[in-house]
Amino acid sequence: MEKINPHAKGCFWHDLTEQVGAPHVKYCEKTICSIFSEPANTWSNLAFVFIGILIFKQIKKSLLKTYSFLVIFLGFCSFFFHMSNNYATQIVDYIGMFTLLFWVVSFNLRFLGVSILISRVIYWGSILSCLALMEIMYRADINYQSIILVPVFCILLTEMKIKKVSTKYSLTSLFKVLPFFVGGYLCLFLDKKRIWCDEDNHLIQGHAFWHLLCAVGFYFLYQHIKNRDLKEGT
Repeated sequence: MEKINPHAKGCFWHDLTEQVGAPHVKYCEKTICSIFSEPANTWSNLAFVFIGILIFKQIKKSLLKTYSFLVIFLGFCSFFFHMSNNYATQIVDYIGMFTLLFWVVSFNLRFLGVSILISRVIYWGSILSCLALMEIMYRADINYQSIILVPVFCILLTEMKIKKVSTKYSLTSLFKVLPFFVGGYLCLFLDKKRIWCDEDNHLIQGHAFWHLLCAVGFYFLYQHIKNRDLKEGT
C-alpha cells in the first residue's frame, strides 16, 4: 500500500515529507496547510509536559527525576510528530515512548537485583531493537503500532515478579493506572477507525484524548513506583 503524503503541495511540511516518507497511519483530524498540521493532536501533548513538571516538583528521590524528564521528553516528541506529520518525526514520537516505558522496565529490573550495567544494556538494546523492528515493518508496510505492547508487557511482567519477591509492594496502586491507558487506547481506536471522528474539529479529537488520558496515567504510574526502594531490591 502506497503511503500518501498528508500535506498538500506547497504546504510547510510537504517537501520534507516527500523526502523522509509519510507516516504509516492517518488519524481522524484533517491535516491543514500550516506549520501545526494537526492542531488538536499537537496541543494535547502539552499535558505530558505539565504532568512531567508536576511529578518533578513532587520528587524526593533523585533517581525518579529521570522519569519526570522522560515524560516531558515524550510530550515534546509527540508534539513534534503531530505538528509535522511525517515518518521521520513519527520515529521521534516512538523514541519518546520507548525511552519512557523501557525506563520503567529498567527501574523494575534494578529493584529485582539486576546490576546497573546489565539494566542499561537491556534498556538501550530494547530501544534500538524496537526501532529496528519498526523500520522493517514500515518498509514491509506492516502496521507497527503494536510494537508499543512490548515494553508494556515487560512492565507488567516485572511488576508481577516484584509482587512475588516483596510482600511490601501491592499491585493495587497499579490498577489505578490501567483505566487511563485502557480508556486512552479506546479513544485512539475510535479515532483511528473513524467511529469518533470530526476531522474539522481542531480543538479536540479522540487521539488528543489518548494523549490527555495517558499523561494522567503516567502520573499515577509515578505514584505507584515512587516509594520503591532500590536498595531493598538489590
